[in-house]
Amino acid sequence: WGLLMLAAPAISAAQSSVAADDFNDRGLAASARRDFSEAESLLRESLRLWQDMGPRYEGHAATVMVNLAEAICGQGRWKDGARTLSAALEMSRRSLGAEHIRTLSNMNFLSSTLLILGELDQALALYREALDIERNRYPGTAQLAQTLMGISSYYVRTNRTAEALAPADEALQVSIQASGENSTDTAMAYANVGQIHVFSHQTARAIPLFHKAEAIYAAVLSPEDPRYASVLSQEGLALAEDRKLVLADRNMTRAVEILSHCPGCQYLTAVAQSNLGWLRYREGRYSDADALLTHALALEESYAARLSSEMAATLD
Repeated sequence: WGLLMLAAPAISAAQSSVAADDFNDRGLAASARRDFSEAESLLRESLRLWQDMGPRYEGHAATVMVNLAEAICGQGRWKDGARTLSAALEMSRRSLGAEHIRTLSNMNFLSSTLLILGELDQALALYREALDIERNRYPGTAQLAQTLMGISSYYVRTNRTAEALAPADEALQVSIQASGENSTDTAMAYANVGQIHVFSHQTARAIPLFHKAEAIYAAVLSPEDPRYASVLSQEGLALAEDRKLVLADRNMTRAVEILSHCPGCQYLTAVAQSNLGWLRYREGRYSDADALLTHALALEESYAARLSSEMAATLD
């Protein structure tokens, strides 16, 4: 009888871990189909089960918290997502260690979220911490590429475009090496370099990079995916800079239309509407420009913790 009583907790923990993994897997599947509300519910249950099993399972709980943050951010609740990621990072550092690859993934996700919220200095500090570790322990990995892209985005947001190109170019090469030519990571890297060329008024270099990103997103995801729409909008800026206003109008209008069907895409929608509003202003369609820019500003104010570079551009 005593032996049976001693064995029961181990069986219970094993059963709980199986159930927790199941809720996590179902949550990830829901996120993949962009059902973020369902994903959040499933992932919260997975997190509860891992936490109920005690400190020994903190590493598992931290991983689920990162997945949960993705579901929260997918619904446009960026501030809540940042809080969840901060808590997960603290837990991951304690349970897995500061140099674990999952800790670095958490750090990169939190940093990108802080960029969106306008918390630029905090984001850069985390990116630099991650970069030092990745250079030493994880060279040539997707996490290094993510960090380099984040640093280049920081430079763009702080009007240091000339400094943004080197980390962006390196991120593209690392991403191709780590994830292959036809991956979403590489598509993001192509678009990132293209955006920097637009801000540097090098549209002839930017447009082919956007085409590469669009082709990858269309093949790997869908031409209706929000990430595809985001690149369309960025390419529209390059086309407008190149005075190809009809093509720019087509791209930007299509991007806004795709994103109108994505309820959790406030950030991408705000950027796309601001871009199209700028084009309408150049066309002299001031009423349309006013409506687009006003709505973009309202979206930016709904998620940004403080004045962000995107909000400043819309206000300007």
